[in-house]
Amino acid sequence: MEFAQLAQLNAYNSLARQRHAGSSRFDDFTFSIFAENELKQVVPKVYDRRYRELDALEFVPAATGINPGAMAWAYDSFDMRGQPQWMGAGATDMPRADVAKARFSFPVRSYSLGYGWTIEELMAARFTGQALDVKKANATRRGMAEMEHNTILSGYPSLNIPGFLTNPATPRVIVPTGNWASGASADQVLGDMNAVVDSVWVNSARVHQPDTLAMPIDKFRIIQNLRIPNTGISVRTYFLENNAFIKEIRPMFELQSAGPGGTATMIAYQKDPMNCEAVIPLPFTQLDPQVRGLEVFVPTWQRHGGAVFYYPMSAAFGDGI
Repeated sequence: MEFAQLAQLNAYNSLARQRHAGSSRFDDFTFSIFAENELKQVVPKVYDRRYRELDALEFVPAATGINPGAMAWAYDSFDMRGQPQWMGAGATDMPRADVAKARFSFPVRSYSLGYGWTIEELMAARFTGQALDVKKANATRRGMAEMEHNTILSGYPSLNIPGFLTNPATPRVIVPTGNWASGASADQVLGDMNAVVDSVWVNSARVHQPDTLAMPIDKFRIIQNLRIPNTGISVRTYFLENNAFIKEIRPMFELQSAGPGGTATMIAYQKDPMNCEAVIPLPFTQLDPQVRGLEVFVPTWQRHGGAVFYYPMSAAFGDGI
């Protein structure tokens, strides 16, 4: 086809497109620029959202240094052994010290969720001059945040992913009184709290000093409202001022059913990365928008290894409250 004929055909096609679009023209270039700009604005908005009630990382420190591509993670537990003996002069049967090592490994798994818009939705937003509705993106972010929260606290036993509240090696203590909602006195509640905290210090041979106490929300409200006799001081304030170890008392919804048989429990522990960590090799990540047929899809994903106590004796559950 000669150049003049080609130019005439292009002019005809351009005129036909303008007539089809009416007073507005939606050619590929302007539509692409609109979609690209909108997506550039949506992605940061998703990262900016915060979900304060999903606070697992406020209870468990996040681990660092694990490669996002790792398929598993592991830690070594060492036990130093050695018992000196009295010896006579010239003895040669000297006892030896040794170190026993045990390795614990867990998988790192991926989970994902995505959101997107059809081409028609993008064109409608372009036509009306309105920004894209970010509800789908926010729902995706919320779903991923819930997955992270649940994985840290409860793990996924079917995938061998450990959780903060599901470590079978964490000691359990039955509190002396319990049944706080049935009229336990301030002294009885304080006795239960002290029993759990002291058990960590005693059972670990005074190696671990718990600094954090977490309990169900309704039990937290009890220690907030229950007063020490003849004073206006709450049990919570009195305990924080007089206990030698605990620096923080926090409510945790999941503890309402984390005890035996789905009962309520509390946990005292030393919140230190040396004792417990949440393994998140890859935090919440959004990939580039992808065109799939007649929609633009934004995949998101995260990689997780659960949460573990390196030293289970640094914590103790208090059952029966």
